[in-house]
Amino acid sequence: MGNTTLKLKRTAMIITFVAILLGAFVMHAETHSQKDAHKKEAAQKSVQEAGKKAKALQLEPWEAWDKYRDQMITISRQLGVTCNHCHDTKNYRDASKKTHQIAKAHMEMVDMINDKYKNSFSEKVDCYMCHKGVVKPEFKEKKEKF
Repeated sequence: MGNTTLKLKRTAMIITFVAILLGAFVMHAETHSQKDAHKKEAAQKSVQEAGKKAKALQLEPWEAWDKYRDQMITISRQLGVTCNHCHDTKNYRDASKKTHQIAKAHMEMVDMINDKYKNSFSEKVDCYMCHKGVVKPEFKEKKEKF
């Protein structure tokens, strides 16, 4: 009798242990599937945003990407830097770098100047106008004589 009871207890413990492991596995799988769902949603949002921007520019999404990439290459040449000066190359959309934030503000400034003062300049304003191929342009104010 004692031997049978011991076998039943051991079997019950094994079944309980397997059930706990199975439950943990299922919870782990659900967590990963939720993370994957969030990643898919974020990717779909990104594609939709790119599509909206492309429609606004009357371009196909891949044309909009090519135009944006060409613009980034032009800017990097005008500043004499590479992509990793402003971007985290593992996540190009990460805006945590100070240089990325400054560059974005300057790009907005250039766009504003080009929109607001279209006829004031003979050519479009761009980064080279001030930077001349260097990251920190040398700018010296003229000393006024009083």
